[in-house]
Amino acid sequence: MAGKGRHKTGMASHMRNKGRPMPDPYELLKRARLGPGLTVVDFGCGLDGEYAMNAAEIVGESGRVLAVGNDSSRLANIRKKSLPDWLEIVEQKDFILSERSGEFDFGILCYTFFSIKRVAKFLGEVNRLLKMNAGLLLVDWRKVEDGFPPPKKMRLARGDAHALLERAGFDVHDAEFLDSSNYILLASKDENVERVNLYVDR
Repeated sequence: MAGKGRHKTGMASHMRNKGRPMPDPYELLKRARLGPGLTVVDFGCGLDGEYAMNAAEIVGESGRVLAVGNDSSRLANIRKKSLPDWLEIVEQKDFILSERSGEFDFGILCYTFFSIKRVAKFLGEVNRLLKMNAGLLLVDWRKVEDGFPPPKKMRLARGDAHALLERAGFDVHDAEFLDSSNYILLASKDENVERVNLYVDR
């Protein structure tokens, strides 16, 4: 795989060209302590699979990345790229793989919430798919009107995302507004965090 972890084609570079600030996926994944040999699931792999491709470069051939998307045309575009054997693309309407449980070392949730109707239930399923102590990288748009889609009413505020992660059994250990449009949450699945009302939306 080419590039030294800088896969900036497609959605992210397109947004940058129109003036929207977008964080560097490779840097965020390294900050979240993703490393060689880990198994990764990307819930909603976006327009061009940017986070999944950078994750595949970081984990290397001793690891594995499963990129889950719900748009067949976008997934087809990702499959046209030069992908390593350890990166698998899967189409799933709700991003959830019901036949799997406790399988992954690391989860990626980037710009996913706006397309999820029942966020609390979704995060409960994310918890189920991850191993105990698995890491989680969450990147999303700030709940502001910044002139870019999606509209403010479809976004989830950082504080609400933080609270929902904790209710789903995650320990949030880093939260930051990255710029005028984006925020990041770093978390881990924690057996000491009580899961409360996972299937009740707030």
